[in-house]
Amino acid sequence: MIDRNGKLFGKISIIDLGIIILILAFAAGVYVKFGVLDQTNTSTTSETITYTVKISAVRGLYYQQLKVGDAVYEGDNGTNIGVITDIYKEAASISYVDTDGQTKKAPAQDRYDIYLTIEGDGSVTNGRYLINRTFEIGVGSSKSLSTKFVEFTAQVEEIVTDGQ
Repeated sequence: MIDRNGKLFGKISIIDLGIIILILAFAAGVYVKFGVLDQTNTSTTSETITYTVKISAVRGLYYQQLKVGDAVYEGDNGTNIGVITDIYKEAASISYVDTDGQTKKAPAQDRYDIYLTIEGDGSVTNGRYLINRTFEIGVGSSKSLSTKFVEFTAQVEEIVTDGQ
């Protein structure tokens, strides 16, 4: 395969082949960075994203600690991800399987499902909702959130943007 002059198949040197491979790898990297990963584009416009989250089966104390106008923060790093614009609660229920094997629901005593409507600045890119360009939300996803007074885990129920 390699002759005594160091050429592969007598036509191309190993060093030349290495340089060609490096150039192709660089070109592929540039394509992926600028052609495929368009969420790194800094020219996206900011819009208001309103989303509703559900805090499931918590005591009434949580409801008393949450107020319209409170800032909401991401639980992991404390980034502000919006402001509460509406709060309501309803009696929580739990699912159980009865003796016949049927799944049924029963009221959970002294427990509530709390719904928060949160409004924040963000962007929508390829169907991805990003609040403050870093916090991704999606319907059905669970998020660790907090306010000044309480920490909680909530599930995203609905997302609405200015354009919808």
